[in-house]
Amino acid sequence: MWIYRLLEKKTRRPIWVFLYFVLPVIIVFLPFFIGRFDHLKTFDLQTWISLGLAGSWTFLGPYFIYGYFEAILTCKKDLISYSKSLNDIIPDHYDIPVETAVSDLYDRESRAFSKRSKLISCIWIPLVVGILLIFNRRLEDFAFWGFRDIYYWIAICYIAFLVYLTSLGFSGLLTTNRLLRNITKEQHIMEDIMEGSFQTGVMTLGSFLVRTTLYFFSGVVFFPILIVFASNQSEILSFMIIILMVVFTISVLVFFLSSYRTISKSAQKGKEALIDEFQTIYNKAMRKSLLERDGTEDIQLLMLNELRISNVYWHIEKLKEINTNPIQLSRIIVTVFTVLFPVLFFLKDLAELLAYFTPGQFT
Repeated sequence: MWIYRLLEKKTRRPIWVFLYFVLPVIIVFLPFFIGRFDHLKTFDLQTWISLGLAGSWTFLGPYFIYGYFEAILTCKKDLISYSKSLNDIIPDHYDIPVETAVSDLYDRESRAFSKRSKLISCIWIPLVVGILLIFNRRLEDFAFWGFRDIYYWIAICYIAFLVYLTSLGFSGLLTTNRLLRNITKEQHIMEDIMEGSFQTGVMTLGSFLVRTTLYFFSGVVFFPILIVFASNQSEILSFMIIILMVVFTISVLVFFLSSYRTISKSAQKGKEALIDEFQTIYNKAMRKSLLERDGTEDIQLLMLNELRISNVYWHIEKLKEINTNPIQLSRIIVTVFTVLFPVLFFLKDLAELLAYFTPGQFT
């Protein structure tokens, strides 16, 4: 992905994100702000806040997209490092090494990310730009004076770029969902990761889920400008804006809860399967040890058997301690509150938009 490659080898990446993405926008729009300051100064505080939040995605978008790919690679590296060959303890537990299976899954979904993002961009960008062109008079309130105004088209291109960044976010959401489902579907991968890291492996998947959700849900910064854009406009536009925000919120909520349940359910299943397998090994080892005590006087052999029994018992107890919930409740609450905080300033305007749904409004 070009944004990741652009920033991959840079130190102090926030500075480079500013130089690559934010500074050009400032340079292009600076004459606009100077030349049309008389109109812009009439904006109220809410409008400025909404514009500032939407514009912040010029920085947040590339930075979070880079962070998403970094999270993917970190999660992949951690899961491989946690994996501990169960074939060393449980013979013939699986045929394909976990390192190979995890790498294949991540590489396949990373390639699919590019195809998904192109498809979503081809649908999402024309849709948003089309709405702006249809309701072009609304942009006049923001000092863009119609089709003959060069800054009108510059603003359209700038918005299209922001929409392109959000399409990458949609693609990342789908990629994460498929990635987590494929990892948890391969039960031997979950069992191997849990055996090698116990609680840490489950928490790694949970952390990856939280980071993806937070990155994508940062799109909530567009809610205020959408509300301002739709205010005092036609019922159709208001309806479209509300539907967009509702679908966005529900999509993220469904993604988060379904992925959380998938990880937790797979982890619980893997935990129970591992405990059963180790319990079987423990029982066989105990019976073998009792027979050997009666039939041999080789102290060294007896000690090795006792050590093996102790090791298996230790694994059983450690596996029983695993909490299969991948995310702590406090972290869930903090994440949701953080991403919804900007909306709190615009509850009044949102309520006015919702007024269009009163009985008889569309009749």
